[in-house]
Amino acid sequence: MEILQVNTLNGWSWIQNGFELFRKSPMIWLALFFAYLLISLSLYLFIPLIGLILFYLVDPIFVAGFMIGCKAIESGQDLEIAHLFSAFKKDASRLVTIGGINLVGRIIIFGVMGLLFVNSGYDVYLDKIEQGNYEWLLTSGIELKVLAWLLVLVTLMLPLYMAYWFSPALVEFDDIEPFEAIRLSIKGCLRNGRAFLCYGLAFLVLMIVFFLAVAIIGATLGLITMLLGNGVVTKIFIGYIGLTLALLCWVGVQVLVATTQFMSYTTIFRTPEESDGMMAL
Repeated sequence: MEILQVNTLNGWSWIQNGFELFRKSPMIWLALFFAYLLISLSLYLFIPLIGLILFYLVDPIFVAGFMIGCKAIESGQDLEIAHLFSAFKKDASRLVTIGGINLVGRIIIFGVMGLLFVNSGYDVYLDKIEQGNYEWLLTSGIELKVLAWLLVLVTLMLPLYMAYWFSPALVEFDDIEPFEAIRLSIKGCLRNGRAFLCYGLAFLVLMIVFFLAVAIIGATLGLITMLLGNGVVTKIFIGYIGLTLALLCWVGVQVLVATTQFMSYTTIFRTPEESDGMMAL
C-alpha cells in the first residue's frame, strides 16, 4: 500500500467531492443515516452500558458500510440502505477488532482525564453548580482551566481519531489486518497534516455558516409563532418543523463527514496495481 502526500488544497476538494457524492442520492443518504441513528439510540436506551460497548465494537462495520455506499455511487451504481449492513458479510471480525481497539483507547483516555479532573479540583466546581452557587464563575478563572482540560483531551484523542479515520476502509477495500490498517491510517494522516488542517478549517467555517442559517430559520419560525398567536397546536406544529429541520441538518453533517472520509481515502491510498497503472499512464 502506497501512501501519497497530497496538496494542501486537497482538503477542500474532499469536501467538494464529498458533497457531490451526497448530492447524487440525498434522500437515500438521509434514510441510511437515520437507520444508523436509530440503531445507535436503541443500543444506548435499551441496553445502557452494554449497548454503549456494543456500539463502539460494531461502529467500524457501519463506517465500512458507508464507505461501500460511497464506492457504489462513485462506480455509477445506486446507493441502497443495504450498504449500511454490507460489511457484516465479509470483514466483521476484523472491523470489530478495530472497534475494540478504539473502545480500549477511549477508556484509557477518559480514565486519565477523569483522574486529572479530580486531582485538579474540577469536581469542586461541579458541586458548586449542583448547589446553585454561580458567583465563583466571576473570580475563579474556571474558563481557562476548562480550556486547558479540553486541549489536553483533544491532544490525547487526536491519535485515536487518526487511527480510526482510514482503518475501516483499509480493512474493507484492501484486505489489511486491523493493527496494520491502524498503523497505515495514522501514517496517512501524519503525512498529509496540511491537507487535513485545510479540511478541518474549511469544514469548521462551513459548519459555522450552516448553523447560523439554522439559527436564522429557528428565529424566523419563532417569529411566525408569535404572529400566529399563542395556540398550543400552532406552537407544537412549528416546534416539530424546527426540530425536523435541526435533525435533518445534523444528519446532513454526518453524511458529509462520511463522504469526505471516503474521498480522503481514495486520494491518499494507492495499491501497487493502481500505482503501476498511474505510472503507465
